[in-house]
Amino acid sequence: MNKINELKDAELFIAIPEFKVCLDNKKAPSQNDILGLCSNESGLTVFTVESKVHEDFDELVKDWNKNDYESKNNRLSFLLERIAYPNIDVSNLRYQLFHRLASAVIMAEKFHAKNALMIVQSFEANDELNHYSDFKDFIENYGVFSEKETPIKVAKYNGIDIYVLWVNS
Repeated sequence: MNKINELKDAELFIAIPEFKVCLDNKKAPSQNDILGLCSNESGLTVFTVESKVHEDFDELVKDWNKNDYESKNNRLSFLLERIAYPNIDVSNLRYQLFHRLASAVIMAEKFHAKNALMIVQSFEANDELNHYSDFKDFIENYGVFSEKETPIKVAKYNGIDIYVLWVNS
């Protein structure tokens, strides 16, 4: 994480596996593979890690939202606001990406952190198998170019800079 000064030379303070973050209510929290805190001279960063081998990023929003429409629509609105997502049709994007990124932002708010970062850690290098295209589609709607192994600032919410990062392991 050294191409963006806000994340350069960050020192890891803590990493908690299988950390659950309540979203708009206590039902169905987002369970992150890791929630971590790190800091440098620019300030505190909260990060979430979603580790993947071959599995996708859950259902498309349009499939996830088929049942219990009102409740799920409220949740989706909550997530979109937290991640400052552009006002576009998200029905063909993967639901998990929204709540994982929102998890980082929600926890950054709780810790009064300057930065929120969602890291996708892929254990599969082949883009046909690792679902990189879903990640790419998700972040390029912010008007940024997707690049692996590079933290990308996508938005700002409530004073928190929001970043995403794809890494191959």
